[in-house]
Amino acid sequence: MLQASGNRGPHNMAKVPMYDTPQVGASVAPVSTFQAVDAIDAGKQASQMGQAVGKLAEGVGIMQNNLAEANAKASDNQLADRLRTLMHDPDIGYMNQIGKSAVEGRETTIAALDAARKEMVDNISDPLHRQMFDAVADRRMQAALEQVDGHYAQQTNIYRQGQTEARAKGSAADMQANWTTWNQPNSPYATAKATGVGEVNELFKDASPEQREQKVAEYLAGTHVNIVNNMVSLGRTDMARQYMDANAKEIERGAPQAMDNLNKLLQTSDVKDQSLRLSYGLQGGLKEQIRSVDEMFKAGKISAEVRDATVQRAEHNWQTQKANQAEGEKSLLGAAQDFLMKNPDKTVSDLPPNLYNGLKDTGHLATIVSFAKSGRYDNDPMTWAHINSLTVPELAAYNPTSFYTEFRGKLDDAHMDKALAMIAVAQGGGSANHLEITTVSDRVKSAARSVGILPYKGTPNENEARQFSTFETAVDQRVQAFEQSQLGGKRKASPDELQKIIDGVLLDKVNVHSSMWFDKTNKLTPLLTEEEQGKAYVNVGGQQIYLSSIPTDAQMKYTQKLQQRGIPVTQERIAQLWAADKGK
Repeated sequence: MLQASGNRGPHNMAKVPMYDTPQVGASVAPVSTFQAVDAIDAGKQASQMGQAVGKLAEGVGIMQNNLAEANAKASDNQLADRLRTLMHDPDIGYMNQIGKSAVEGRETTIAALDAARKEMVDNISDPLHRQMFDAVADRRMQAALEQVDGHYAQQTNIYRQGQTEARAKGSAADMQANWTTWNQPNSPYATAKATGVGEVNELFKDASPEQREQKVAEYLAGTHVNIVNNMVSLGRTDMARQYMDANAKEIERGAPQAMDNLNKLLQTSDVKDQSLRLSYGLQGGLKEQIRSVDEMFKAGKISAEVRDATVQRAEHNWQTQKANQAEGEKSLLGAAQDFLMKNPDKTVSDLPPNLYNGLKDTGHLATIVSFAKSGRYDNDPMTWAHINSLTVPELAAYNPTSFYTEFRGKLDDAHMDKALAMIAVAQGGGSANHLEITTVSDRVKSAARSVGILPYKGTPNENEARQFSTFETAVDQRVQAFEQSQLGGKRKASPDELQKIIDGVLLDKVNVHSSMWFDKTNKLTPLLTEEEQGKAYVNVGGQQIYLSSIPTDAQMKYTQKLQQRGIPVTQERIAQLWAADKGK
């Protein structure tokens, strides 16, 4: 019987013994030839009976032979199915395994083939059946083992070649990873290069010497190109040029078309490197930086390419700086808003010092004041008018804490700060900030009384209180705009500047068309109702110009122009500028 276990190589395959299958031809069943007893004597009859029994035994043997042969064929069919699965199944069949799987699976497959045959043999009890099955199984097993060994030899070669290729690629990766040691003897780079060259020679050992040299050059050239690109990407242009010069022959032989591309890359990298270094030394704003670069170009210190690249880099850096600054200011605003929302009993003055100073330095303090004023509490005009009508002794009688508790829900942050400052000053104390606040408040109230918005004595009525609130808001907005646009948020408006702003609000008057006999004249713009705003006009050169006829963008443009010139903004001046531009 075949012994298939053990270590068989492709040139040391075990051979199964060959047997001839017993061939049993078909025959005709014996026919009885008995005659009547009375026609033959007893001796002759006995002879004939013996012959008949012999023929009957021979017939039984033929039937047993036929049955054994049929069973042997059935067993062979079963074995064929088992071997077919082991050899050709799409998922587990040995002939469908490749590379390392085929190399490592040879012995397992041979053992499985032997086990399949043994299992068949163990289930056969009839010796003749077994003898016939062994004969055909030997031939089938022999064919299967030859297929296994052939596939093993083929896949061993493929596996070896694949591992050689993988090692060559791995060595190239090691060269790239250790490029900083490229010019050092016995370095990781040198070891990787020698290993890679050896593997490439192994891959093409059957080629001619010239072909092997070409393949090695191609292998090294590709690696050199990658290393140069890596050096350039890291800003090591000088080292990249040295490396390329040292390996130029290998690159030119293995990838001649790459040399031009590498030279262009290094030239571009030189420009980038020089522009980067120049950009680090530029001072001042963007205009000053560009002016410095142009002066270097005019003096012949840099090329046009370096000049353009440096300007582009300066513009990019400036935009990035502004974006980062805007993001930082946005964070400041967000933190301040979050603080005020989580602490509704606090005012802007209660912000953490670093947050308050950051808002002040970036010119966003007015924005937070506006948020605190409109984002949490609404100001009640009647309440504010009542507080403004209080005498100094009446103000001094208030306890700041009790005042805060009583009026917190009726005053926004800005008016609460003003009221507390008024109390502090009335009580004979108060900081410089309190005095500044009360001074502003006093100036606004004085201006409101001068134009009849507030009465000189007594408590204002509801209409007067509402108009004063509107007037005060208009003044506050103009003060905040002035401090941010003209002063850059660095300080508060001085008393003279404040009075100039208040005077500008008082001068901002318009006429309102009426369907009655006479139009309303000299009405303060901040006090216009929504209906009146659509009917308001000013006279310019004998012509009535309605405010609604001036586009919004034009109003904004002329407002900014007047603010930049330090001229009070009025609707009449805006209409004059608009009419002048329109007439051009």
